[in-house]
Amino acid sequence: MKAYIFTIICLLITSCSSQLSKISQTTTDNLFKFAQANCLFWYFSQEGYDTTDIRKIAGGFTEQGSSDPEKYQKIAIYLNEHAGLINSKQNIDPKLNLCLNLEKDTELVNLIK
Repeated sequence: MKAYIFTIICLLITSCSSQLSKISQTTTDNLFKFAQANCLFWYFSQEGYDTTDIRKIAGGFTEQGSSDPEKYQKIAIYLNEHAGLINSKQNIDPKLNLCLNLEKDTELVNLIK
């Protein structure tokens, strides 16, 4: 009987940890999507383009996400102040290049995780 209860407890713990891992990955994915939209918002704003739609998209990721609002704010501030250090072959604007290569920005990755 004890072995049976122990087995059930182990199965429950395993299934819970699997769900927590999925939630963690979903949160990270949502933060990267927000970062992508927010980065494009800053680039469009810098270039003088209309930012109404992209602002709504970034806001949608914030509303849908489960992370602390301060985390979104830190990401937005980082993206606004950071020009990106990744060189491009075609001399792409540094801010746009950052938006296209967010997953390579180790500071941002550390901020998100």
